[in-house]
Amino acid sequence: MSTTHFFERYTRLFYLFMPLVGVMITVVEANDEQFLEQAYGDSRYISIATGSQQSIYRAPAIATIITQEDISALGASRLEDILEIVPGLHVTYSSTNSNPIYEIRGITAQINRQVLMLLNGLPISQNYFSDQGRSGGGFPLHAVQRIEIIRGPGSALHGADAFSGVINIVMKNNANVHPEVSLKMGSFNRKSLTSSLPLEIKMLKGSVSLGYEEVGSSGTLIEMDQQSILDQLVGTNVSFAPGELNDGMKLLDLYLNFEMNDWQFRSSYLDRFDVGTGAGLAGSLDSEGSSDTTRYTAQVAKDFFRNSAVLEAGIQFSYVAYQETASFLIAPKGTLVPASSGIVFYPDGLFAEPGFKEFRLSSDFDFAYLGWSRHKVLVGAGVEKGKLYDVIEARNYDNELLPLAELIVFEKEQAFIEEETRINRYLFLQDEWNFSPDWVLTSGIRVDDYSDFGSTVNPRLALVWHMDYDFTAKVLYGKAFRAPSFGELYLKNNPILMGNQDLDPEEMEMLEFGLSYLGLPFYEIALNVFYYQTDKLIQETENSTANLNSNSGRGLEMEATYYFNPRFLLKGNYAHQHSNVVDTAETVGGTPRHQAYIRTDLKIHPKVNLSVDVNWISSRSIIAFNPKFALLPPKKDKLDAYASANLNINYTYSSKYSIKIGVRNLFDSERIEPTDLTKLLPNHLPLPGRSFIASFTVTF
Repeated sequence: MSTTHFFERYTRLFYLFMPLVGVMITVVEANDEQFLEQAYGDSRYISIATGSQQSIYRAPAIATIITQEDISALGASRLEDILEIVPGLHVTYSSTNSNPIYEIRGITAQINRQVLMLLNGLPISQNYFSDQGRSGGGFPLHAVQRIEIIRGPGSALHGADAFSGVINIVMKNNANVHPEVSLKMGSFNRKSLTSSLPLEIKMLKGSVSLGYEEVGSSGTLIEMDQQSILDQLVGTNVSFAPGELNDGMKLLDLYLNFEMNDWQFRSSYLDRFDVGTGAGLAGSLDSEGSSDTTRYTAQVAKDFFRNSAVLEAGIQFSYVAYQETASFLIAPKGTLVPASSGIVFYPDGLFAEPGFKEFRLSSDFDFAYLGWSRHKVLVGAGVEKGKLYDVIEARNYDNELLPLAELIVFEKEQAFIEEETRINRYLFLQDEWNFSPDWVLTSGIRVDDYSDFGSTVNPRLALVWHMDYDFTAKVLYGKAFRAPSFGELYLKNNPILMGNQDLDPEEMEMLEFGLSYLGLPFYEIALNVFYYQTDKLIQETENSTANLNSNSGRGLEMEATYYFNPRFLLKGNYAHQHSNVVDTAETVGGTPRHQAYIRTDLKIHPKVNLSVDVNWISSRSIIAFNPKFALLPPKKDKLDAYASANLNINYTYSSKYSIKIGVRNLFDSERIEPTDLTKLLPNHLPLPGRSFIASFTVTF
């Protein structure tokens, strides 16, 4: 990407943006920072922007914080339920396993691999495809204290995959865990039981949170699938369509947190099992298939120099283990499949049972020096080892899609992916220079050296102007990268797709301007504009993967909150983006150009809170048709806009007992999301209709 071209595009946004500064300055009033802290506590403080806690308004990033109070008020049970409140973030879904895909500012992919997911600051993306796994949806929120979201690049601090954004899930600890038990029941045969308990033994403080959930099929109807089209073309009648999505699941999760003096230990266990296959692995309904995944994490950290005014340091060791097994009916019994030698008959259907294990082991050290006047210098280094192993696959077809006489187990060289190891060593440097009482310049750079594809360098630069405690202006520049996943590099023995070991990492540059104003105690407003360009995007070719397209995007985000009184809150946001392929000027399909959100919280009685929120998504062009993966183009070239409303009532009977009742998609709106490129459904992917949920909580 030409640096001259890059900054010429930014300059246009700058001239449009600067007049707004003058408008907002005229309404600035002096307020005391102590009042800001008293009004918001730590709900407006974020840690993932620079590595240390600071006000979200002063952080060198465009960020959003979702608090435990937000989660409770809106009745959210899963991560995907709550993220739609973030400006410029849209949750769409993959047709396989109905996994959520988090699109930020129009940057999207077939799976959720361009957003870095952190659990207490620890990356939890898998090595295999850089996402959260085949059954990565449904992250439970019962033990979550807050969620920090950065929109924009974060690789200068967080490294790989902090591409379009970073989502950090912060779990509860001893200070905010209460002994309680909660029971939930709802539509789709949903039922869950969660509990939490604080622990304290002398100097050791800790907490335990445990949850179990079952959810049946949502009943979402798929009228046609790829097998329906094949039936029409070859005269068979074996498709399961019209039929329901296979989107049920079971989930067991456990979170531990212990602290003593300068030491901290965190651990999590997340087991998703009997997870349905959604609309099927290849766009053909699969009522029999399922997958099981298990993820375990452990972190041990120690802080140094806690009593020093000029020194800060910390060291952390972490371990993430993941394993997955699955069973897929790729095509139903009696299907005819195009193979290398012609049309082949599969009387028992086409099926596969893949599985693998992987882990990631890392150590990190950071050191901060505050003794240099007006500067805080942070230096960090680390090493990470990732390994994919115990790859196994059983299937009834060969590499040419020809049938085998029986189910054959393939391992090692015959399996679907290489068993590989990756080592990454990195070093980063960051300086926060408070060169004037109202100005802070944050600059940073990170160098990552990977054993399999080489090195990458990612800088950042952020200028933040605090004209007063009310008003903040930001100019931000950052570069990010996404490392090629093991799947993109090492897939093999696959009749549809092979890996490419010559891939380069995806790259992105973004410039952002942000304004925020706090009219305490009544209102908050913010405006952000951005421009970005992505390069070397990894895409699927006829039989492999390659660095192909460059995309560019621009847009704005506006958000406002108004506190009418302590009992009535109104807030909302609007986001616009336009992204296109650089070489062809073709619009990037599948992402909404406009989206809006509004929410109101009302205390209608001292013991009763009412929350209503509405999310609107504009019409969208679809992803370009690819005959490699779909027999015929979809019936529509554009998806209709939709709005979805949710209603939640929280009744606190006493300090011990509370009841919540919620309705999602209150008006049973028809909501259609585009299916991803490789599993195109003729009518795309409908989302579930109206659903109800109720919970009863006992606090001891």
